[in-house]
Amino acid sequence: MALADLESSKILYGSRKFPQSIFLLQQSVEKTTKGITGIFIYGHETMNIYKDIGKGAEDKIKHLDEIKIDNESTLISFIHAIKLILSGIDFGESDLRVTRISAPNFLLQKILSPHVNSARYPKGEFSPLSEYSENHFLIKHYKTLHDIQRSCLNEC
Repeated sequence: MALADLESSKILYGSRKFPQSIFLLQQSVEKTTKGITGIFIYGHETMNIYKDIGKGAEDKIKHLDEIKIDNESTLISFIHAIKLILSGIDFGESDLRVTRISAPNFLLQKILSPHVNSARYPKGEFSPLSEYSENHFLIKHYKTLHDIQRSCLNEC
């Protein structure tokens, strides 16, 4: 299902249905996270999975949780961190059990979740169709995020 969501996301992106493509990309990440960890009790609150498996690393997770990815430079920093993890660089010991799959998935979830909520449940005058255009920083880097998720699925 994670692979089907990822492939559907790419089709929607190609059709310029950007909010929908972001939603299915995040759904692919969420399903991969649940598949990797075997934890399904949190429903759509996938970040709780990482809090659960990260016992002892709560301070690190809390610090990451406080970071808002609301601009291109922060997104690029997260992308670089994910690529370093995927290339096998060890960031030291942690109870989080950082692996080549779970850490990138955690960071992808962190990147995508806020955008999925605002794109699916707009409030007030907010229009996801105009906000998530080709000029939005997330859409500009969609292909990279897609490729990272593809790498995570390949590792699975």
